Amino acid sequence: MLTNNLGSWLLDHRLVGKRLDVRISRTGDFHKGKYEGKMGFVVLKSTPTTISDSVEVRVGHDESRRHFRLHHLTPERTMEIPYPEYMKKDPGMSPPVISTPGTRVIVIGADSHGNTDFIGNFGTTLASPYPQFACVLLSQTWPPTYSNMPGFFPPDSLCRSLV
Repeated sequence: MLTNNLGSWLLDHRLVGKRLDVRISRTGDFHKGKYEGKMGFVVLKSTPTTISDSVEVRVGHDESRRHFRLHHLTPERTMEIPYPEYMKKDPGMSPPVISTPGTRVIVIGADSHGNTDFIGNFGTTLASPYPQFACVLLSQTWPPTYSNMPGFFPPDSLCRSLV
């Protein structure tokens, strides 16, 4: 299974051109910590080669453009929305993606059987009969043309991809 540890999850060529919602972390003094915990999204233009590579991240509700190294980016797995500072809500109040049917996701890791063939596929979350797995209706394109049966994925294998 691919891991989201230190940005290595973004090194897969099948994620190029896909919108991936991310959270910025482990920035320390970088930008004076201004972006720590902020949300944004990336659309990779090419496959990064190392976790030290820098990519453009559209940060916050205003989608300002900043560059961050991959090891500062983790996949977003909640339904939190990046509000302006004056409208900030408690991030603990946002439900996880896997328990929110109808959410668009991108597969970034192995399914429940360890199969990594679906990495890079779009999906829509469905109600899952298994609490430890997300049920995802997969499609290779967006908008979806569903011809596959749903797959089951651990939460770490999905990244939110809001439009």
